[in-house]
Amino acid sequence: MCPLPTRPPSASGSTWLDVCQMVKCTSNARIEIDDCADILLPGNEVQVTFRKKGDSCGNDELMVVYCLVGKQWLAETSSAF
Repeated sequence: MCPLPTRPPSASGSTWLDVCQMVKCTSNARIEIDDCADILLPGNEVQVTFRKKGDSCGNDELMVVYCLVGKQWLAETSSAF
């Protein structure tokens, strides 16, 4: 399991913004990621579970991508949920 930080700081360093986080890997054939994307809400923490599916390669890597999102992503009718 790979715990992710709850939220990255904004550019000003004093305001927290809503973010979408996504975890990518170098090989879907060798690494399986459960629930690879989620919205980080205030005070929440996300844990991403991943497992090896086949022979390991020394070059396999995981990458975490953060994207700032607007309030329209946080509504119950949005595609983010």
